[in-house]
Amino acid sequence: MILKHQKGTTLLEALIALAILSFAILGLMALQTSLLRQTGQSKSRVQATLLAQNLMGLISVNKDQASCYLTTGASCSSTDASTQMTTWKNEVLAALPNATSTEVLAAMPSSQNPSVVLGSDNSITITLGWKDKSDSAVRNLIIVGRPW
Repeated sequence: MILKHQKGTTLLEALIALAILSFAILGLMALQTSLLRQTGQSKSRVQATLLAQNLMGLISVNKDQASCYLTTGASCSSTDASTQMTTWKNEVLAALPNATSTEVLAAMPSSQNPSVVLGSDNSITITLGWKDKSDSAVRNLIIVGRPW
């Protein structure tokens, strides 16, 4: 008689264990998706930082032609510095995702991406913007420095 009451309990226990395991696997999949998204965002931040540091280095090496590196329309008498700036801008636009999108340009100073301006205290402010594919937010990196 005791056996009749216990029929099917093993099957029920197995189904409950399977349901718990399924929820655990779903949680791990959500965690993996989140980690992949964060990795992509980190890569963009690192790229932006390296590009900004690269430009700051170019400006510090070529201090006499610092106006050539500004995006404010300053006059430039050096074709080398002008070429370096054009190459750097192209690298920024190629490396950062959606750097020319309408949302990114709207969030940038003077609607330019990248933006390089000279401050009143002779500091250089470099602003880079991008928008990752996995995220709807516009990201900005702002670096301020005095390369001289």
